[in-house]
Amino acid sequence: MGHIDESGWLVLPGVARVGRRLGKSRSPERIPFPSCLAACLRYIGDYYPWIPVREHSMDGRLDHAYIHMMGATGMAFGLLWGPGWSLANAGLMSIADSDEIIDRAFHAAGRSYQTIWATGKPGDANAMRRAIVQSLKSGRPVLAFGVIGPPECCLITGFDDEQDAVIGWSFYQDDPRFAGNVEYEPNGCFRVRNWAPNTAGLTIVGEKTGGRTRTFDFAESALPILNWALHVTFTPDAHGRKSGLAAYTAWAEQIMHDSDFASHDEETLRHRYAAHDGAVETVAECRWTASRYLTLMANAVPALSALLTVAAEYYHQEYSLMLRIWSLLGGKTNAEAHIRFADPAVRCRIAGIIHNSREADARAAGMISQAVAALIAPNR
Repeated sequence: MGHIDESGWLVLPGVARVGRRLGKSRSPERIPFPSCLAACLRYIGDYYPWIPVREHSMDGRLDHAYIHMMGATGMAFGLLWGPGWSLANAGLMSIADSDEIIDRAFHAAGRSYQTIWATGKPGDANAMRRAIVQSLKSGRPVLAFGVIGPPECCLITGFDDEQDAVIGWSFYQDDPRFAGNVEYEPNGCFRVRNWAPNTAGLTIVGEKTGGRTRTFDFAESALPILNWALHVTFTPDAHGRKSGLAAYTAWAEQIMHDSDFASHDEETLRHRYAAHDGAVETVAECRWTASRYLTLMANAVPALSALLTVAAEYYHQEYSLMLRIWSLLGGKTNAEAHIRFADPAVRCRIAGIIHNSREADARAAGMISQAVAALIAPNR
């Protein structure tokens, strides 16, 4: 249960941090909603094992809950590319309706939930405030969309009634673009006052459903999850953006528009590169995660093992292709990557790699289609 002191300060101690910097022993997580939900589920006692991994000559461990939610929501298989150079392309909550993604995640978690979306009415803040306090009193963190930066998921782990401030973890809490009204707790959590105007909604975690006490059953859920992965892959448009396989094509075409790089304005070049790099990071993170997820499913469902293992290998190829893109630009952290990206010859090579990644993605989807057919055949 959350602790409340005399001033109305309520906090849940020990909720794990989310985001890219999780310490040497934990692999970073780059997609906010599944990362936040995984941290919440672990905190409230749902059992998920840690998965040992070795990448780039380093040992680490993956949160099974994060991998599980990436797969169940379809985010592990998603990609978006909108008109122009939108930084919102990386927002994978838009690969489908947000409510659909949330529902699939909680179905996989075996828990009920309540989502409260802001309506623009004066009572929104009070409704969200009451829901936050009630959830924290019950010992459960709250998933919030926004608070700091874009309307991506964050974790609310505390509330200060006296200052009407929320406390928690956000992927964007250390981003200088959004740090104007961010304060920090001694343990590193953000503290934000006047939080409601930048909060698109909340999701409150509920009770276990259907008397479920055992861990997730891959065999029972393989068909709906694999079908959803195919839906995400083959849906060409989502919320005004190209999606799935169509997004690779739109992305590759966009970076070959030399006229977009005619200006040598530093800010413009950085913006172009940031939009592109967001797509690279999305593919690298999501397909690496898809590879891990399908490997887990292959191990749990022997009848699908051969097909899903090949699909996992194609997804891992995509991860390796994204590393090649970063290498062409001097490394992911190269401060002059945006300048190299403006070079037509470099962009031409990158476009070729994107097309190769699309081909690997299509081949992986072909393996999944065969797995779906194998699951359906016995029931005909």
